[in-house]
Amino acid sequence: MEKAANSFLEYLGTDRFYDKIYKSIFSWCTGNKDLLLEKITKYNISYIGHIEEDIELDYINVWIDSKENTKIEFDLAVEVSVDVEGVSGKHHDRDLYNTNIWVMVYCSGSLINRLNDFRILGIEEFNKSKPKKPLSGDFVPYIKKSEYDQYANEILEKYYFNHHPEARVKPIPVNVDELAINMGLSVCDTSISKNRSIFGQVYFADAEAKIYNTDTLAYEKRQIKKDTILVDSEAAYLRSYGSRNMTIAHECVHSYYHRHAFLFAQMFNENLHFIQCQVNGVMKNGESNTTADWMEIQANGLAPYILMPKESFEAYANSLFEHYNQFSRIGSNSINRIIDELAKTYEVTIYAARKRLIDLGYEQAIGAYNWVDGHYVRPYSFKKGSLANDETYTVSYKDVYNKVVTNPIIAMSVLMNDYVFVENHLCINHPNYIEKDQNGDLILSDYALVHMDECCVKFKYQTIRGFNEGSELGLICYLSRDTSKEIEFDLELSKLPEKKIDESLFKERYRIHTENVAEVAKAINDMTFGEIITYLMKYLDIKLYELEIDSGVNERTIRRYTSGENKKPDKRTVVALLRALNLPPRICDIAVRQAGISFRNGDKEDNALLNAMMTLRNGSANDANRFMKLAGFEPLNKEE
Repeated sequence: MEKAANSFLEYLGTDRFYDKIYKSIFSWCTGNKDLLLEKITKYNISYIGHIEEDIELDYINVWIDSKENTKIEFDLAVEVSVDVEGVSGKHHDRDLYNTNIWVMVYCSGSLINRLNDFRILGIEEFNKSKPKKPLSGDFVPYIKKSEYDQYANEILEKYYFNHHPEARVKPIPVNVDELAINMGLSVCDTSISKNRSIFGQVYFADAEAKIYNTDTLAYEKRQIKKDTILVDSEAAYLRSYGSRNMTIAHECVHSYYHRHAFLFAQMFNENLHFIQCQVNGVMKNGESNTTADWMEIQANGLAPYILMPKESFEAYANSLFEHYNQFSRIGSNSINRIIDELAKTYEVTIYAARKRLIDLGYEQAIGAYNWVDGHYVRPYSFKKGSLANDETYTVSYKDVYNKVVTNPIIAMSVLMNDYVFVENHLCINHPNYIEKDQNGDLILSDYALVHMDECCVKFKYQTIRGFNEGSELGLICYLSRDTSKEIEFDLELSKLPEKKIDESLFKERYRIHTENVAEVAKAINDMTFGEIITYLMKYLDIKLYELEIDSGVNERTIRRYTSGENKKPDKRTVVALLRALNLPPRICDIAVRQAGISFRNGDKEDNALLNAMMTLRNGSANDANRFMKLAGFEPLNKEE
């Protein structure tokens, strides 16, 4: 068996415990010579005479079980190497033999007493029994996501439901202030840090803390009592996910389930007094990154389950879905109204209610309330099971610009207009899926909104920096972030939708396209930029006022180009006009060359301009301008 590395196992191997464990195991071996004899199979030994005192112990693993308050019971697996005197033959020959045996040492102690009450309860041959509430080697509980409701209900049953039994089944909010009081905690609303980067702190010991005073605009020292929760309700935890109620529930989880981990860490660092949770979803003052990460993941995960108990929440959600008849029609805003009702009833944010629905298997909620590029994306739905936990159909302009167009699998399809970026989705360019609104902007059709798996590219996200890897909140944060948060994400192509195109039809379309491109390229090769615009407007049957609307360039400016008055075209205007004309790459190359401009390789702004020209050809002028702003540059339509 491979030895498991953990802090507590190493701690038990120190001089503080070793002698007591050694003597107990030696005593057990002395009283269990028959078991040792069974392990010596290569020799015909009649019995064991005595045991040499210099036995060797190899600590293999430790299983920790959490008990009431700060008490723990733990089972230590030890491989024992023993030299014994074996007696054999009719002459009672004696010789030394070596044998190995695995034993389980059953122990107990209290972390609040720093294990000064450490006791060995018993020893027997190794027989691994599963702890009822297992802890890691750093005393963090092992909690599976499937057990979140169980662990959340333990807190509620112990500290809330006995006072409010109706909260089990009725759609009413959990009073987190009362819950905290019942848990022996006091809640203090105060600013914590100057930049509002800390949304909560829970103190496990009395401490003198530096707290930011918004009146004096300076940090001041304050005495904080043990079991105090500090809450900065102004600190926006991952945009809107950090409401005051969620913050208190989050810190209650730390207090109840992570007190063991804190007390163990404090045995090595007496200056440790509190756990500090930041707005980017990470935690300070943990003993190690791994330990801190898991503690924060658990607090993030359990807090919504505490505020929205499964029995009442699921029943109320079902009644709302039945009321709005949303099991088959999800393309409207009714799913948003359902989430609004749940958020209002349970006094949580819409993102908390949305995530709770998703965790309970309501996939309809995945397409609701996605906040990207400063706006909510229209609700959508898809075939059940189409998306994994780390996948999405929704992406930002910036991620399309940075990632999608550099992917060789899809870049050519975008350039050939097979796909179009619309409403923060990369969608197959087909009338079944794409249409225009009354302003001429591209939008998804009603059919597309309920068949996203059929028409939209699927992306997989991963956190680069600023959030715990593996946290279930990651995708929620990607789809509800703003640019001020210290979080970075990366996207990779997950899967393209299956396009059903007749092969012969495709070949005919390709032939016509190639012939038309060759004809236009030959015609404009020696023209000035103004002459090219004039020729293309005529060839494509585009009126001047139509080009003005589609490009965002005013009519007077366009005339100055077509008349030859302006012989030094502005790069942004060139991009705006060529984008609006929806030209293939070869024609754009000639027009750009004749305009006397170039795109510098590696220049971020030029890359953005080039991408706007080539990947937003079916979009509106507003789309192009929004893209440039999100990429961090000036919009296309600047007056000359």
